[in-house]
Amino acid sequence: MLRKLSLMAAAVLLAAGAGAATLGVRGQSEKRQKYPDPALLVSAMRGDTTGVRKLLGAGADPDTVGSLSDKGMTALMCAVWKGHTETAEALTAAGANVNAQSHAGATPLLLAASEGRADIVQLLLTHGANPDLAGRSGITPLIVAVTHGRLDAARLLAAKGLGVRQRTDAGLTPLLIAAKQGGVEVVRVLLDAGAEVNATDSHGQTALMFAAGRGSADVVEELLRSGADAGARDAREKTALERATQAGHAEVVRVLNGRRGGR
Repeated sequence: MLRKLSLMAAAVLLAAGAGAATLGVRGQSEKRQKYPDPALLVSAMRGDTTGVRKLLGAGADPDTVGSLSDKGMTALMCAVWKGHTETAEALTAAGANVNAQSHAGATPLLLAASEGRADIVQLLLTHGANPDLAGRSGITPLIVAVTHGRLDAARLLAAKGLGVRQRTDAGLTPLLIAAKQGGVEVVRVLLDAGAEVNATDSHGQTALMFAAGRGSADVVEELLRSGADAGARDAREKTALERATQAGHAEVVRVLNGRRGGR
């Protein structure tokens, strides 16, 4: 029903000679109404691929920016955000800018990583999406995927661009974030991709320290197997073992004591 309504609306607008503000037609005035959003964005949001193709064929600009909450979202961002792979394919095939940024700095790739849509992540990378293009605070697609525990998306992104060497504006690497989150599978993905196991943040804290303080014994074991330095101290002279002990994480204390005893 939504698709029929969208197609009917598009047909009526085209027949009536709708202006660029409504259709988002290339080369026309950039002035736009606050509501409704350009038909292309509405169709993309709904996953109406047929409607999107019809509008593009009529000359709609694939990079039209609508007024969706005044966020500066493009049609491709709308399709990606809602997980409409086929619609995203139609827009990228029409030349939609895969590196466009919203007012908040979001890109199609950031949105795909956040939603864990590995298929769309691959599509965007194939069409030239920049994996290192960061949003606010230096947040990159990989860091977004790691933060949300999006394993398949993280696996794709870890091998691209700066990959596991990326840092946020606060100096956090993907591995440091993963250790703070406590997800052992994501930690493995990053270590397999070559993440520096003993990298520190601005306070001298390592991934092992974060995992120990959180009580993530499985992550602690994984980091130790990859060469994490159990004797490292942060800016406050605390080790991972001291953190685990103070927090009462008995299993982590046992793992770390076992490692120390084996040296």
